[in-house]
Amino acid sequence: IVQFMSREQLNSLIGMGLSAPVSVDEIIFEEPAKLEAYSSTFRTDMQKNGINYTEDQSLIAAMVMSVIQESIGNPRQISSAVLDEIFKNGHVFHKGELESNPYYQNIHFDNQKSGRFDLSMASFRKYELFMYDTPKDRFQGVMIPAIGTIDHRFKFPNIRENGAAWMSITPNEIYTMQKPIEEATGNVLTLGCGMGYFAYMTAIKEDVSHVTIIEKQPEVIELFNAYILPQFSCKDKITVIQADAFDYMENLADGKYDYCFVDIWKGNTDTIPYLKMKKLCSRFKDTTLSYWIEDALMATIIGFVYMIILEEFYKNQNMAAPSVDMPEDEAYKLSFLKELLQDAEISRPEHVDYYMDYRNIINLI
Repeated sequence: IVQFMSREQLNSLIGMGLSAPVSVDEIIFEEPAKLEAYSSTFRTDMQKNGINYTEDQSLIAAMVMSVIQESIGNPRQISSAVLDEIFKNGHVFHKGELESNPYYQNIHFDNQKSGRFDLSMASFRKYELFMYDTPKDRFQGVMIPAIGTIDHRFKFPNIRENGAAWMSITPNEIYTMQKPIEEATGNVLTLGCGMGYFAYMTAIKEDVSHVTIIEKQPEVIELFNAYILPQFSCKDKITVIQADAFDYMENLADGKYDYCFVDIWKGNTDTIPYLKMKKLCSRFKDTTLSYWIEDALMATIIGFVYMIILEEFYKNQNMAAPSVDMPEDEAYKLSFLKELLQDAEISRPEHVDYYMDYRNIINLI
């Protein structure tokens, strides 16, 4: 229990000190020459200590250390082993690496305006930091963020609503959908339209016969049909249906589609629609289901599993568990997981290990 408490504290520290600042802020290093010089010095110093980093890893290290120092002060609050994993999980995108993606090559906006929406090409500036993928459980349960940057200015399709960012196709979209796109075959269903990235990338595959998109919001469908779908070379393989995803899945016959990709949540903290959809779709046997950023969603959910285990631990020690006030949606998650784990036996350390492994929780759900 103490080990898990320590681990959760470290995950929280990484989240506050690195993941949140990179996700929320536009962190741009305005003096590239100084950044490159610092990363070169860092690399040389590490080599003297027998630690070899590539030039890209050293650049990521220089950026990460700067952000952590600014956000939480002393980077040594995070162990050198964890920092090493963060540096190695980082990625510097070079010219042509992203530009070769078919969606980027073929889908463009030219400052169109539709009601409250503006369609244009946004961009990452050189050495701007972003999350290019979901965090990875690569170090004993500590979630390692995927820090990315780019060594040149890079443009991508973007939609703004009343001047504020609404939808865009960033490297994060590409990397987090890579696996489901590779897996999708035959007659494919996708819940959530967005800017049609998944639909486009699956429809251009020879082993995909058709793609059906379920989208609730009429304005999303209108924009997609007017400005994005006409640019698809595979538009004849795509059908868009306006419907609520939950209503549609509740009435769907098992096996009508070979593969279903669910993408109806905003990010890794938006776990309630994921839990509800997972429960609703548990009856499907002949349709393969895939859920966008499921690993990252489970990293959030596993914190509630930890709370349940800790609460039971306190009870068994005849101690009063710390009381936590939580909003209604958080209480729903806790109630859902308590019901899920009501028959779980936790009497040995390996039982804790088992239920704190998100893959096992996915299987239980």
